Amino acid sequence: MTSSTPRKATLALKIIIVGGSIAGLACAYTLRQAGHDVVVLEQSGGRRTKCRGGMRMPPNTTRILNDWGLGPTLEKVAVKSTGVNLLIGKTGERIGKLAYHEPIMTALRGNYLLMQYDDLYSTLFDLAVHAGAQIRYASQVVSVDDSRATVVLSSGEELMGDLVIGADGSNSLVRRLTMGTYAVEEGEERCYFSFNIPTERMEKDEELALLLQSQCWEVWCGDNASMYSHLVHSGTEYAIVLYLTLPNHPYTETYDDHRPISEFNIDLDRFEPRLRRLVELADTFAPIKYVRRERFAPSTSTNGSGRVLLIGDAAHPIRPHGSNNAGLALEDAVTVGSLLSRIQNISQLSSLIEAVDEIRQTRCATVKQDASTRVDYMSLPHGPAQQARDEAFRAGLAVASLEYEEGDEEYDRYYREQSQWQGYIALFDYDAGEVVEDWWAKWGAPIERMEEGVGKQKPNDGETRSPSPVVEVSVVEVLMS
Repeated sequence: MTSSTPRKATLALKIIIVGGSIAGLACAYTLRQAGHDVVVLEQSGGRRTKCRGGMRMPPNTTRILNDWGLGPTLEKVAVKSTGVNLLIGKTGERIGKLAYHEPIMTALRGNYLLMQYDDLYSTLFDLAVHAGAQIRYASQVVSVDDSRATVVLSSGEELMGDLVIGADGSNSLVRRLTMGTYAVEEGEERCYFSFNIPTERMEKDEELALLLQSQCWEVWCGDNASMYSHLVHSGTEYAIVLYLTLPNHPYTETYDDHRPISEFNIDLDRFEPRLRRLVELADTFAPIKYVRRERFAPSTSTNGSGRVLLIGDAAHPIRPHGSNNAGLALEDAVTVGSLLSRIQNISQLSSLIEAVDEIRQTRCATVKQDASTRVDYMSLPHGPAQQARDEAFRAGLAVASLEYEEGDEEYDRYYREQSQWQGYIALFDYDAGEVVEDWWAKWGAPIERMEEGVGKQKPNDGETRSPSPVVEVSVVEVLMS
């Protein structure tokens, strides 16, 4: 759990963050809390106000925001989800459910929230600025010198710091300039479309209005496609994400490509009629493609100079619109801020940066794999695998629909047998701050002993370290009690 009084670093670093993304703003906040001087360079002309897409934020994400004192803000702008419904895309038949029961959420110290991107962005922007971070817009970086932690802007201005952090997305310029490209970079045939609809428009359609009565998020499983939907923005808007295989599509990686709904001419006959009517109520849609990038050696976020670090999608690009995209960014910010709050002299910087990568690699790989697996699973083409999935969901629907107090023994058996639900708990049950504390207790002493001017020293003093531990809250015990 985050301390109420942030730890301040003995040495205040000058840190340049490239990219005013969710990851960049969150990291700016944690580094300011640690006492460092932070400037965020964003190439766009001003605060982002057009990214109205929906975000699903599980407890591992909202726990961090709560620890940062943002609980009251979240209550105003987010929607508390009570679970997820799984439906047949063509008919709307409900075949599965996962309920977010209060005892489980209490143990996780965070609710599952449904939120609009703009709301989270604005919240983190205000948080970072209030903490003292400098945000510079219209500041396009064109070169990075990792040996001197220096960046040059398109204007010719040069900025020098102690550390450059790339938070500039999956097609990161910082990564390309300092670490090269991935071994594999290939676009998927699957495309991702997001839509936002004012709920007042849905209220005029009796069938669509029924969707507004639920605080669950809905997943429609289609034929080689899926659609996710839920309330956002204090319940005044309805967000949709459509995952659709579309060979040779013309779309790009940018999240800023907003097009009029009149240009959306894709046949949605694999989904029930009300979903087709729902999409037609949107003013615009935002298409995006995902480029699969295989990790480059030796690590995902550092290049060995000790002066450059990648976070967020720049370090571990993940499929768009997943439940843990924002979560990984916030966990990165917690990790970076916590480790750099311990720096006493510049000789320690390289080892601390390497520690970020060591701590985060396993977690990020797990979440990335889970995101890909779940989208594929919910988008199975019609056939034996899809039928087996639907039968498994149906078999547990009666138990999943019970109140928690009514079915403890049945829940015990059901959750032990259903690996997909166990997977959710494992993802939710991660506390980035506690992971850092545990790692530091085990491996921090050699770093603390490093003296000014000695240069880089191996923090393990020749000892081989085991993988970073995963710290878990006792949620499974609550679930099975």
